[in-house]
Amino acid sequence: MKACVLLYHFSGTKRGRILKGILVSMGVRIKNVELSEYGRPLGALAGVLEEEKQKEDGGDDFAEEMMIMCGFTQSMIQELLTRIRRQRMAPVALKAILTETNQNWNSREIYEELKKEHEMMHGRQ
Repeated sequence: MKACVLLYHFSGTKRGRILKGILVSMGVRIKNVELSEYGRPLGALAGVLEEEKQKEDGGDDFAEEMMIMCGFTQSMIQELLTRIRRQRMAPVALKAILTETNQNWNSREIYEELKKEHEMMHGRQ
């Protein structure tokens, strides 16, 4: 499987242009996820699962940037994070690796989980 990244809220931003440049130079496929796709399983968005029935998702959009890495090796993750730092770009707070467990989640489900984890790690509850 070719590595890909699901991106949320990076389109049309300076951070998005920097991140896209890094990912393209690494040979990573990029998928900008739109609000209308939030109900689809992450694995289907990444192209690793057959399309399942989209869950009803009438929720509002979330404002935070989010990045889901798919098919990344440990060295690719390290390279991406190093390149982000070299560009003096602030880290992406909500990021995850696609796993067997979360590949069936939709965008809103992983967002809620990452948001909780981020708040717990940074002492906010």
